Amino acid sequence: MTGRTARESGGLSASQRRAELRRRKLLMNSEQRINQIMGFHRSGSTTGEMPPSIFAPLLTLQLAFMRLSKYFPKSEKKVKTTVLTAALLSSGIPAEVISRSMDTCSKIGDVFTDLCFYFFTFIFRHELLVLGGALKFRESYRTQKSIL
Repeated sequence: MTGRTARESGGLSASQRRAELRRRKLLMNSEQRINQIMGFHRSGSTTGEMPPSIFAPLLTLQLAFMRLSKYFPKSEKKVKTTVLTAALLSSGIPAEVISRSMDTCSKIGDVFTDLCFYFFTFIFRHELLVLGGALKFRESYRTQKSIL
């Protein structure tokens, strides 16, 4: 730069501009991944078809449950005192932060459990449909063979 400071050129150094570009690229990639998972795509798609999305029903139900759960009465939670909680408290982390973190972890665990159940059910039903289709095919093959 000929006599220009970083402030005059937008306030960012070259490394800061590169970091900002990387951050924006990662953000765009994560948005695209979320849209693919949810079954959305941009209107500029060449095929014009909706991609199959097996996550959409699960995510829709999870989000609805999380939004509706605040309207249901909550039972009193027992305070769990673990070695981890004691270690975090002794290191100076406030109890409220630990409590919120534990709540978040329990919600993530619940979602993961539901996801495992959803996948088990999805795969089980898929295999039943495949088995049913194979049996029907075998039966129709036997019928055609006996006719000939």
